[in-house]
Amino acid sequence: MAGPDAKPPRFRTLLLDRVFLVRWTDMITRPDYDTIYREVLAALAKVGPPLFYVSLSGEVRLPTEEEREGMRQNAFKILEKIESMDIVLEGDSMKLSLLRTMFRGMIMAARKSDRIFIVGSLAQTVARVEARLGMPAAELLRRAKSEGMI
Repeated sequence: MAGPDAKPPRFRTLLLDRVFLVRWTDMITRPDYDTIYREVLAALAKVGPPLFYVSLSGEVRLPTEEEREGMRQNAFKILEKIESMDIVLEGDSMKLSLLRTMFRGMIMAARKSDRIFIVGSLAQTVARVEARLGMPAAELLRRAKSEGMI
């Protein structure tokens, strides 16, 4: 049982069909990278390819240079195992606009723009991959909502 000073988890994950969802509530840390990678491998073992990775976040602080480098390394490590990666930045604040720009720059520099997508909602991702899923997009979105991921 967590004590009164325990911090809430920085993320939650959910596997829905072939979509691996990660809901971020705080900035990622090095131990988080390793945990997420193991969970991606477990999800891939369970459903087989293709596996679509979706990172969901709203308002978060801008990452430091060290955090951006960790994100980049982790994203490319995960990308080796999955079909595509969607980074869903929900909202329209200036901070989120800066984050979208930062991520697009990282993607272009790494020449990975054909498999990493920056979008504003999970619905955009699901619409793009629906033909390769085993459930209708509306059902996936309903389940993600009922699980508190969106």
